[in-house]
Amino acid sequence: MYYPLNYPAQMTLDGKQGMEFEFEKGRQEQVVGLIRTQLLKRFESSAIAFRATCESLLFKLLAWVEVHSESSADKRRLERWRGQNDDTLTEINRHKQEKEDVEDIEDDASLPIELIENIEKLPRNAYRVDEILDETYLDMDQLIVFLDEMKDFSAARDDKVQTLISLLKDIRY
Repeated sequence: MYYPLNYPAQMTLDGKQGMEFEFEKGRQEQVVGLIRTQLLKRFESSAIAFRATCESLLFKLLAWVEVHSESSADKRRLERWRGQNDDTLTEINRHKQEKEDVEDIEDDASLPIELIENIEKLPRNAYRVDEILDETYLDMDQLIVFLDEMKDFSAARDDKVQTLISLLKDIRY
């Protein structure tokens, strides 16, 4: 979804070429690279930071899928995916509620409305949206795997936290 120019409906996207097209294509490629780098850096930082990034990215991808699921088959696929991952989506909302300390976040699997409103809908006559949807589902499934792996995470198993605790214990006043 971050690199739609990689999925043109026609070879030239209605004849678009030139510097503006190449600039936008380069920008989209860089966004994909930045997302990869961000995930790696957050993973290196801490498990909690990585989890927060995965949760945020998952909700953005899910919002994109919701906006672009037009046919009844697309909508059934989305509902099936949501049903299979309802527990994880609900848990993400609980994390957001704890982190932001607000009462108005739903305690269910719903997405924040502003996420959906900020999605720019791609025209199906210009892009192979069905292929982008397939790729997006694969990305969401991978994020679910990451998040499921982290469910049983505790500070006792975090090397960085244990090193910090050890260093703090050695400090003499």
